[in-house]
Amino acid sequence: IKHALQTRKASLPSLKATVKAQLKQLKGAIEEDSAILSRMAVAARTILREVKKISNRNALDGNYGKMGQRVSGVADKNMHVDQKF
Repeated sequence: IKHALQTRKASLPSLKATVKAQLKQLKGAIEEDSAILSRMAVAARTILREVKKISNRNALDGNYGKMGQRVSGVADKNMHVDQKF
């Protein structure tokens, strides 16, 4: 039993070094993932902002009457779509 304990005690420093090296490697991978996720979040916000800008531009950001005046978003009784050509 003493021999087994001495053998295990002798291997502990190398095991500690291995674990320490693996933890250092894991820390590096976590930091890299964090940086990538941060850049992805910035890209997603940029894409969302551009989509909103394009949507507003294509919709002219509101409704307009016959004479080009801006009207409220609620359609009244007098507003209808002429579907005759």
